Amino acid sequence: MPKLALKIPLVSEKGYLQAGAGTYSFYVSIDQTKKSIKNKIEKEFKVNVVKINSQLLNGKVKKVKGKKGVRGDRKKMIVSLKSGQKIDLFETEKAESKESKKGK
Repeated sequence: MPKLALKIPLVSEKGYLQAGAGTYSFYVSIDQTKKSIKNKIEKEFKVNVVKINSQLLNGKVKKVKGKKGVRGDRKKMIVSLKSGQKIDLFETEKAESKESKKGK
């Protein structure tokens, strides 16, 4: 069974702010390369990728009821797009219009 290249988009406050500048973060499979992720994002979202940064996040050691366990390792890719392009992961216009209506 093939592994998914893109697992989930990383949705956080920092990610939301970076999305305005054309930078998006994704958790990906550990065996994926920058080139494969670039091809996948360009094909799936029909955008031009300018730059990709990757981070390998090691799993934490946790204790539960005195027993040790380890969380799985993760890989994060930060993708920068050509200026003027965006991926519709966040509903920025809709969220901003809802907030402005609340203030009135």
